[in-house]
Amino acid sequence: MRSHQINKVVDDSINEINEGFFLDLKIETSPESEILGLIDSMQVVALLVALEEKIEEYFNEQIELVDDIDMLREGGPLQTVGALKDYLNKKLFQATQSK
Repeated sequence: MRSHQINKVVDDSINEINEGFFLDLKIETSPESEILGLIDSMQVVALLVALEEKIEEYFNEQIELVDDIDMLREGGPLQTVGALKDYLNKKLFQATQSK
């Protein structure tokens, strides 16, 4: 169930960025779709903020992504949509286990 909700959170956040920034190349929501190659740093921050807000809304959990250094590392969670969804699943699991 949580995995389905994470998918929705990510897909909705990506759609917000696609619509809000009028991107020439839209980020697709399929797992193999690239993220970092399509958006600039301002759009990355907007995506991370949208994800934080939606995670809090859906899961009542505060997860900090904007200051998470792992987000931008080479081969990191923002490389593809699938990697982002996997990362958020792990991050949310860790947050709920630490309570």
